[in-house]
Amino acid sequence: MATVETRADAAGVADDGPPAEAPARDNAVPHPQPRMGAMPDTRAVNFYDADPHLRFLLRRQLTPDELAAGEPLLRALGARLGGEIEDLAAEADRHTPELRRRDKRGERVDEIVPSRAYRDLERIFYCEYGLHALALRPGLVHPDRPTSPLLNDALIYLGEQAESGLFCPLSMTRALTRTLLKYAPPDIVDAYLPGLTATEPDTFQTGAMFMTEKQGGSDLGLVETTARPSATHDGWWELDGDKWFCSNAGADLILTLARPEGAGPGTRGLGLFLVPRLLPDSTRNRYAIERVKDKLGIRSFASGEVTFAGTLAHLIGGPGEGWLQMTEMLNVTRLACASAAAALARRALLEALTHARGRVAFGKPLADHPLMREQLLDMLVDVEAFTALSFEGAAQLQAADAGDAEARLLARVLTPLAKYHVSEEARRVVAEGMEVRGGNSFIQEWPDGRLLRDVHVQAIWEGTGNIAALDVGRAIAREGAGSALLANLRRRMAAVSDAQVARAARLVDGALARMGATLTRIAGMAPDERELLMKRVTRDLARLTSAALLVEDADALACEGGGYRSLVQAARYLRRYVIRPRDGLAAELDRIPLDAFDALVDWSPALPATVAHPLLTAMEAETGNH
Repeated sequence: MATVETRADAAGVADDGPPAEAPARDNAVPHPQPRMGAMPDTRAVNFYDADPHLRFLLRRQLTPDELAAGEPLLRALGARLGGEIEDLAAEADRHTPELRRRDKRGERVDEIVPSRAYRDLERIFYCEYGLHALALRPGLVHPDRPTSPLLNDALIYLGEQAESGLFCPLSMTRALTRTLLKYAPPDIVDAYLPGLTATEPDTFQTGAMFMTEKQGGSDLGLVETTARPSATHDGWWELDGDKWFCSNAGADLILTLARPEGAGPGTRGLGLFLVPRLLPDSTRNRYAIERVKDKLGIRSFASGEVTFAGTLAHLIGGPGEGWLQMTEMLNVTRLACASAAAALARRALLEALTHARGRVAFGKPLADHPLMREQLLDMLVDVEAFTALSFEGAAQLQAADAGDAEARLLARVLTPLAKYHVSEEARRVVAEGMEVRGGNSFIQEWPDGRLLRDVHVQAIWEGTGNIAALDVGRAIAREGAGSALLANLRRRMAAVSDAQVARAARLVDGALARMGATLTRIAGMAPDERELLMKRVTRDLARLTSAALLVEDADALACEGGGYRSLVQAARYLRRYVIRPRDGLAAELDRIPLDAFDALVDWSPALPATVAHPLLTAMEAETGNH
């Protein structure tokens, strides 16, 4: 894509050069000169270079040629996030979109008018970087093929750290396109795919899904919107009904649920329909945008209420198919919620770390105070766990799309698991980041308040925490996905090759075995009793999965000669969330924040395994797992 190559060249990165290894850029982690009265920010920080964990994950999971092609884009985007894009995001948050009902001639247009800043953000993310289309069409990075979904996801994860709002429409656009490619007839795909994957400012189109209705909320079986074959437009259907929460209300293409006349009740009676904003003759389709909602967060784009009245639509899947096809779109958007929450937590950590290292209080930098070090390291290990879990869910979904049967089962449980856990826990991490910056974080000129408002919605839409936990329960009870996940993780723990990391792997394996017994026990409970436990089981399963992923990271780092920094992280995560001290946290001193803070944050110098030994030894003693 020419615009991306121009940006990469402008950043001083050769597109055909080899990717930089992580150790060569470890000094890019923020180290502002500490001084009294300083109020450091991240304007000069390259968000990609400042994230050794993301660079490590991509080195592990991308092919060398994909990393070589993608890293210039990641670095070029990372250089723009703290300054130019942050300014646009703040402006778009202040100047929210408006609804223009009629044009100057009094004709009904129902047009969403976003801010100029939002339009500039669209040009960056859709047109310059093509983040909605990189994994869907060739010619944007590779001349003969699309990029890997993982590289696309990594670029989105970076972008979400500066502007969370725009990535809701962008993620829905990706998800809608994937759904059409899987289920729509060829003529529908041929008609709409070019616009959905276009990167030119005047031709790219965005997608949305309108599901929620006032009477139903999350209970989509109560959808009342009706559908009937059109008597005037051959091959089309006409929809009538009200949709209560419609994000990206001005979208060019909408996937929506409606009940064909004569269809049965519940979700089984729903059909999936594609509603274009403009009809083939370029006239506007028949539906009204009633109002734009005044949201707490992600205010840069429009969510509204829409009334269908004889609205023309294409049938994608009828009763018995439509709901299942819509869940395919939900798989992508739920993982997008997890990614966005992880990204917002990562940004909160970056702001906190930059502030704590640059500001002096009580005679020394904030980051030299023991409690502050512990707080920052706790945020760091949480963010790395969030990112690992989100990427694992995306990787399994990618493998499932390629036909891997086990991956399909793993994605079935990992999707709601990541959605629940990351979006729930990220709110706490973002709030902790605000505490680090103190009073300034509560002032809207700084980004912290926007991060806090934006992160809360990730736990609400695409299914609240309760809905996600219940979905995990269904995946475990009906499809055996929980057992499949545990078996997969136990095989991976058995494959750990470094002797020091194997100690942590054995601890995780023991916890996986105990979780297996728990799943067996709750399977025999009455449904109401089982439901009472599902949020706790979901939380514990998510933490255990995250611990296994961190141990796998530790093995990879040790085997490539990078030392035991990631083993220390895995041990701290295990001790904090999985194998807690029998006598309570207050009974155990963890000196790691005092002795290894900079090495953990900067990934340099390499840490010896002995730093993790006290935690590993204590957990082995308590579990009898040696």
